Amino acid sequence: MPTVSLVCNPAVRKIPFPGMGIPLYTSLLDIALTPDRVWLLVDQHHIVEVGRHPDRPTFRSIVGKEDATWDALDVDPVDGSLWIVSFLRLELIHLIPDGKSTIVRIPRLEGQGGFRDVLVDEEAVYVVPTCAEQALWKVARDGKLLGQAFKREGEEVPLTLREEFTPEEKQGSVVGCVPVSMARDLSGRVTVFDGPSRSFYRQEAGEWKPVLEIPDQELPAGGVRVDRPGTEEAIWAPFSGASGNAPEFFFLGEEPVFQPEYDQEKSKPGQVVFRYLRPRTEGIATAFERCKALSWGGRAQVVTDQHGFVSAIDNQLILGTFGGNDL
Repeated sequence: MPTVSLVCNPAVRKIPFPGMGIPLYTSLLDIALTPDRVWLLVDQHHIVEVGRHPDRPTFRSIVGKEDATWDALDVDPVDGSLWIVSFLRLELIHLIPDGKSTIVRIPRLEGQGGFRDVLVDEEAVYVVPTCAEQALWKVARDGKLLGQAFKREGEEVPLTLREEFTPEEKQGSVVGCVPVSMARDLSGRVTVFDGPSRSFYRQEAGEWKPVLEIPDQELPAGGVRVDRPGTEEAIWAPFSGASGNAPEFFFLGEEPVFQPEYDQEKSKPGQVVFRYLRPRTEGIATAFERCKALSWGGRAQVVTDQHGFVSAIDNQLILGTFGGNDL
């Protein structure tokens, strides 16, 4: 089977969690990169800044209030400040690295929930609402709503916007709140994966244009499933991932790769195997990475840019460069 050497490559640089003030067995909530820094969202009120230069390792912590509910972050490429979102709040948190922060509210916006993810480019801030009719919002740095995209219709309509269900639906299950996922390519362009269309998109002339469509209809789209909707026995549960997210991805070279998953069937005592799925127009190619047994795994989230990749596994931060990683 095709193999890849990435997070378990012997040449990667490893920084143990305790050396950065991160508790053991932590699953990082998010990772953001600049050419010389890594920003780690450790938990909902703790951020760690790590220098990427191997000869001058630096660490710094930013701690928010105890009632903070930070769930995702990104770095502004214009000035290096941080943008943070919460699952629970329809607002943006703008954090200057010296510790000062401001709340950026979106005018005339009402509703429940918040945002699942955030990415920033030179033009605007892009956020993914937890549950909305439009699955991607484009917001100015002052909070003005500039645009919305990826409208959900039919079976994908957000469940919170529906007040009535058919008798058939009340006896079965329906899925809604279908999000998109986002990542930057190696040149810094924001790319979106839309689960219902199984396609990747980039902006061209202000519109989201498909750049890769996957014929595999078995790929989960994300969202939330509710059993027996509209009844007292209704049960809500994520349809894909820990919070109903669409499949997340990163870039190796010019093409996206879905985040690695632990392959229980191929793993064995003393060896852990991760499975990588690379979407292509003719289908999905699969490759595997074999690693030594881990004391603790957690989620092997990978983030890349033109300078290399960063991940976290086995209670360590992994910093590496590209080479021999083609899938």
